[in-house]
Amino acid sequence: MSLSKKLMLTFLGLTLVVLLATLSLARWSFERGFLEYANALEQQRLSNIAQNLTTLYIDNDGWEHISCLTIKQYLSASFQPKSTIKTANQAYNFSHHQAHEHLTQHPPHAPLVHEQEEQHKNAATSATTVESSLKPLHQKPFKQRHTSPTALFNAQDQFIAGTVPRTPKKQWVKVYIKVDKQIVGTLVTNAKRRINSPQGTAFSKRQWLMSMLIGLVALGLSVGVSLLLTRVFLAPIQRMLKRVSSMSNGDYLTRLSPTHHDELGQLMGDLDRLALHLQQNQSVRQRWIASISHELRTPVTVLTGEINAIKDGVRPLNMAQIDSVHQEVERLAHLIDDLYQLSLSDIGGLRYHFEPIDIIDCINHCCHKAQLQAQQQGLTLTQQLSGSVMINGDRDRLQQLLTNIINNSLKYTDAPGTIVINTTVMSSYVQIIIQDSLPGIPVQECQKLLEPLYRNEVSRSRHRGGAGLGLAICRNIAEAHQGTIRICPSTLGGIQVEINLPIVI
Repeated sequence: MSLSKKLMLTFLGLTLVVLLATLSLARWSFERGFLEYANALEQQRLSNIAQNLTTLYIDNDGWEHISCLTIKQYLSASFQPKSTIKTANQAYNFSHHQAHEHLTQHPPHAPLVHEQEEQHKNAATSATTVESSLKPLHQKPFKQRHTSPTALFNAQDQFIAGTVPRTPKKQWVKVYIKVDKQIVGTLVTNAKRRINSPQGTAFSKRQWLMSMLIGLVALGLSVGVSLLLTRVFLAPIQRMLKRVSSMSNGDYLTRLSPTHHDELGQLMGDLDRLALHLQQNQSVRQRWIASISHELRTPVTVLTGEINAIKDGVRPLNMAQIDSVHQEVERLAHLIDDLYQLSLSDIGGLRYHFEPIDIIDCINHCCHKAQLQAQQQGLTLTQQLSGSVMINGDRDRLQQLLTNIINNSLKYTDAPGTIVINTTVMSSYVQIIIQDSLPGIPVQECQKLLEPLYRNEVSRSRHRGGAGLGLAICRNIAEAHQGTIRICPSTLGGIQVEINLPIVI
């Protein structure tokens, strides 16, 4: 699977997870809020019933004087203003009061049996007429509707009327009925735990469909945004892939020229620097091959010519010819040894035996060996050394480093000339400076002398001998001792080699 598909699936997967979590939380929040709203309505309904039942309780001096049917009508009704209910109750009480006064003011005579029966019949008819005339007044405030099971309990928690909820008591919604700050009854009903009314179910379904529509729209937008982000994020990666592919085919000239200021831009810059280094290494390798071929061909050509001349009888086979052949063989052996030493130092194959040594003794030893050759070439070798300086190093390799640099000065300094060696002890390292007189080289080419097979073609040309490998070996030896080596123009007119080596503190 390609990176673009993986990135696309990652964006979509992340979006889908966030979307599902958001919709689920929104749905949960909606249902919870809706149930809280429904329970608040139930609380308000019970509060309204409690207010009206309080009035009914006061007017009838208790629950025992109120019929269960009347209480049930209150418990399952939608109420009009309390004034209407109060007026109906007053009319009912007033009618009973008038009937009572009429019977008091007109007591019956000593009745006969049939008169008593007639009186009882008339009284029952009268009561029935009054009840029937008042019944609409009691029913007028009520508008029947479907409600949750609602029950009324008295102050002693005894059931009076209604329908007792079947759920546990801890899930009941309760409203207390108080008269003169005394609890005279309790209204209870079910707390809403789910949406079960037709209107609530229809509203919930509409909300669910709307949430699904919003989710589909959001998912479609996420697909479009994911495609766009995938292209934007992969554009620099695809450029880098093409660049790496061209580099693997040997093209080191093209540059990415990054414009990003993030990790991808840093990676593109690193690829550009890698291409530059590879290009430089390729150039160095090509120059190495050409230089080594030339260096090896020169003594081989001379040897071939000398041997052919002896074979053809052009030159006699005497000690002079043998010495000439021997010199070319030594030159060839020296070149091969230098190549071997350089290859070992490049790959870290040179063996080092580190121990505390006095670097001043090493300098004195190398100068003593070179003093005779300097005098023979008309050069003056002077030393300006400090006292004993202990460093942790390999004596043989450090003497090889110093000998190579001194021999380089002896080889390329014109007579009469001067070679000066001095040392300076710093806080954490010792500085060794070896400088010579004319000829010099341009400052921009000084550090190039540390590259293998590099020599300035004008002032330090091949006719003076050497293959240009000694200073490259010196650089590797100095770096192996955690030191540095630097070349710059000398105040004497030639070059100055500066070596810094850490001292033992």
